[in-house]
Amino acid sequence: MTRTIPLPHPLDDSGLRLPADLSQYHHSHFVRSEPGAWEGTVTFYFQAFTGQEEEPQAPGAAYGDRSVTREQRRLLAGEYQVARRLWSEARLRRQAVPLLREALPLWQTWTVARAHLADVFAEFWKTADGHWRAQLLKLTDAEAAARSAASAFDTIARELTRLAHEQECVVPEDEDLPLREVAREIGLDISEWHLVWHEDYTRHVWLGDGDRLTDHLHNDIDSQRARLRQVAALAGDPNNA
Repeated sequence: MTRTIPLPHPLDDSGLRLPADLSQYHHSHFVRSEPGAWEGTVTFYFQAFTGQEEEPQAPGAAYGDRSVTREQRRLLAGEYQVARRLWSEARLRRQAVPLLREALPLWQTWTVARAHLADVFAEFWKTADGHWRAQLLKLTDAEAAARSAASAFDTIARELTRLAHEQECVVPEDEDLPLREVAREIGLDISEWHLVWHEDYTRHVWLGDGDRLTDHLHNDIDSQRARLRQVAALAGDPNNA
């Protein structure tokens, strides 16, 4: 008597295990794969991502499919890793480009306000004793304008760095797409912009203890006012400052 036992994996004519058909497990944007330029590497090709798709994730069914070999699982893992990187880059471009364009005039406003504050403070070296109070009014106006400009830029910088952080969380280390590269693609040079780690915008710190633009400005204003108080005290006229 004979019994037919179903094999867990299909075999070819020579009795070797046949690779599983992975078409059902490929990402919907997957086009093809081919050997890479270096031995042991694979190059994956995809249709363009828009960034509006769901985050690519390898289907769990592929890991429960006993016909899928270990090597095929490794290839699928590589495919979805590349898919996530391309998707995350497309998402970052789609979300960050409008914010970068919005941030440009805010940065320009800040640089003008910062320069004006420095100029107003420098005028004290040319201000006669009887005109210090008028110059102090100009200084407080310049401080208020600089604070407003710094706060406005920090607000949009927080959003930009959040988007960059989200992309960094998706891709392997050192494969993130820098914001400066996204900006360069649309003709913007943001190398001088004050953009810090996203957590610097979200963690609670006392004003002046962080690395935001508003923190640096706060410290600069404190230094300027301390200098004015020092001069006023030396002149014997504390009412001037």
